[in-house]
Amino acid sequence: MLLPFVALVLVFAMSYAPLLGWSYAFVGYTLDANLANLRFSVQALAAQLTPVEADAFEHKGTGSFASDKYFRKVYNVNKYPHHGGYMKQTLDLLKFSAKIGRADCARAESVRLSCGRDEMMRFCWDAPNPVDWPDAKYLVCDVTGDRDWSQVFIFEFWDREGGHDAVYPDLTVRMSVLPKVKTRLCLPLRALDAQSIFLPRTRGQLRSFITGSAVARDRIETFAIGMREGPAEQGITVEGLYLTDELPDFPLPDVKLVDSLGQNKLKDWAGKTHSEREMVDALRAEFAAVTDSGAAAATAAATAAVARPGAAAAPREAHS
Repeated sequence: MLLPFVALVLVFAMSYAPLLGWSYAFVGYTLDANLANLRFSVQALAAQLTPVEADAFEHKGTGSFASDKYFRKVYNVNKYPHHGGYMKQTLDLLKFSAKIGRADCARAESVRLSCGRDEMMRFCWDAPNPVDWPDAKYLVCDVTGDRDWSQVFIFEFWDREGGHDAVYPDLTVRMSVLPKVKTRLCLPLRALDAQSIFLPRTRGQLRSFITGSAVARDRIETFAIGMREGPAEQGITVEGLYLTDELPDFPLPDVKLVDSLGQNKLKDWAGKTHSEREMVDALRAEFAAVTDSGAAAATAAATAAVARPGAAAAPREAHS
């Protein structure tokens, strides 16, 4: 009884084996096609990301960029495991030199940069030892301006195969910062491909602007930090310049730059309102002045009409 059953199973297997093989092949082909489409979609999405988003995408896979704080969600990769290890290279500020402007109180971890009115400041890296640009993803430093207007901090890069112009770098990144507030600046090194003009804002950092041509990280000949020209003499303190492959935190002092009336607390000027009572008194005085001037003008017009009655009758005569 068992032998006929085994023979039947063998006949069935030999008859339908090709069909089963084609089915498996079809399923495999379909899976491969779907995976290929998925890869294409991911690549298309990555091509549309900004440098900052691309860095976060690399860390987080398909993490969401819709967030309560857009930039923090994009940048906050500390909640996710980082692959590849942590890298940090601190850059000794004593190995920089001032090419334009002045550098005072220089130490390994901090320096004060300054320049005159309508002048820029350039503090250039002069050390012969290499910088780990290819291994890094961010260039980070803390800056504190000394003016009551928004100063512009700059990063400048020269490519080994670029224009070789000592005055004009191949690529410049400008970052505006809040006045007199210690601010952490973070430059995503993906931005050196010059595919983006603006970078997302961080806490304390205002608008950023990129100009120039692409600079390959493995071909950086030298770089500089400094300040853009301003309307008056200015200075800025730089602390803790370093390269890293981990996105830093963005601390910001708990200070108020605007008062209850929406005015700049850091500046004083003629006509500035210093209290709510002063504002109320000024508005009442202005209203009284307008009211009095209007009443005076009406009284003067009526008095003139009474004093010259013929002037009011003349138009009627002319009209008739």
